[in-house]
Order: sequence, then C-alpha cells, then structure tokens
Amino acid sequence: MKKIVIAAVILIVAAGAWYFQAKSSKPAGAKRGGPVPVVVAPVVRDTFATTVQAVGTARANESVDITAKVTETVDSLNFEDGQQVQTGDLLVQLSSDRQRAELEIARVNLAEQEREYKRLSGLVQQRAIPQSQLDTQLSRLESARAQLAAAQTSVADRRILAPFDGVLGLRRVSPGSLVSPGTVLVTLDDTDPIKLDFTVSEVFFPALMPGLEIVARSAAYRDAPVAGQVVSVDSRVDPVTRAIAVRAHLPNPEGRLRPG
Repeated sequence: MKKIVIAAVILIVAAGAWYFQAKSSKPAGAKRGGPVPVVVAPVVRDTFATTVQAVGTARANESVDITAKVTETVDSLNFEDGQQVQTGDLLVQLSSDRQRAELEIARVNLAEQEREYKRLSGLVQQRAIPQSQLDTQLSRLESARAQLAAAQTSVADRRILAPFDGVLGLRRVSPGSLVSPGTVLVTLDDTDPIKLDFTVSEVFFPALMPGLEIVARSAAYRDAPVAGQVVSVDSRVDPVTRAIAVRAHLPNPEGRLRPG
C-alpha cells in the first residue's frame, strides 16, 4: 500500500513540473489579449528588372557592293581580301587610256577658247568687232568647259573609290576581267558599331525606347557578352507574330562580330 501511495505522489509531482514548464515556455504574445510579435523593417524604394531574351541578327552599320559604272576591263586591283580601307581609297582602276587622251584634248581646247575670248573682249572694248562675235565665242567657251567636265567624269568613272571607312570582303574579279555596270567587284562593310536587329513581343512595347541598355552574346563568343544600346524601335507591330522590331548598336572596334 505504501508503494502505491509513493508512486501516486511521484506522478503528481511530475505532472505539476510539466505543467509549470509548459506554461513558462509560452511566448508573452500567446496570452489572450496580449501583444502580437511582429518584425519591423524600414520602407525602401527598389527597382525590379524584367529580363527579356530574344534572338537577333547582326548587320553592318553601312554595307555596299562595289560595282563598276561602265563596261571596261580591270587595269589593277589596289586592295587585299579583308583589308581595312578609308574613305576615298582607290580600290579598282579600270582601263582609261582613251578617256585620259580625251581629257587632255578637252583641256587644250578650253585653254584655247579662253585665250580667244580674252582677245575678242579686248577688240570689243576697242569697238573693233561687234558684240555678237564675242557672244558667239562665249558660247564656244562654255561648250569647251562642258566637254572638259564630261571628260573628267569619264576618267573618274574608271577610278572606283571606297565610299566610306570599312572592311573589304573577298574580291570577285581579276586584273584583265571585263566588267560591266552591276558587276560586283568586292563588298565593303562598316562594322563599328554593328547593328543588332531583333524582335520583342508587343506586351513590352511601353518599355522600349532609345537608350535602353542590352547585353548580347554571340555563338562564337559565349563567354564575352557585349553591352549595347537600343537606337530605334520600328513604327509597326507585325500583325502575324504580334512582335515589334528593335535595333541596337554594339561597339565592335576589334571586328569580332560580323554581319549575319
């Protein structure tokens, strides 16, 4: 009987200890009607960026097919494949012996007509000849000037110059080749900066504007992203794809990015 009483007392003491321990471990806010614990933080302004990915196509800033204006044979090629050229550099010289001879004749004729006009002008002032004779000579003088200009243009048409700074492609003719208007002699591309054209869904149209920064990665240089800026946004949305075309400029001083 004593053992049973002792066991009961032990159970009562253990239950009381458990009750007081549980009661003391409850948070102050758990009491009915007490304060609720909260986490306080200052209000700050932050920017959330929306990242849009697109596939783009690189294009030259300026691109042209160098062609001949006249039908003539190639006298000389003054460039190498892939050469960097400056505006006005002579690229191709076409045969122009006959045109140069005609130019020299036009210069001589102009000089002669100018001398004759000066001589007749003096005679008119002396009233030795009528004014009509001087007017006729003036017409001859103007004709000689026009002939000289035409001869100069004919010679210039056989000198093919670089229209802007850029990089030449592969030459497509050889010295002695007969070329005609429209025959592509070589290509010329200005690739710094290079244009990047891509399309974006119309839902992002409100955020598209010149000056928007982009980051481009080339398949050839995946670990070397290039930062650029949007320069223009197309004025129309494609009615089929519901996308709008965007153009950006990327710096390309080393020429690592190529059109296409």
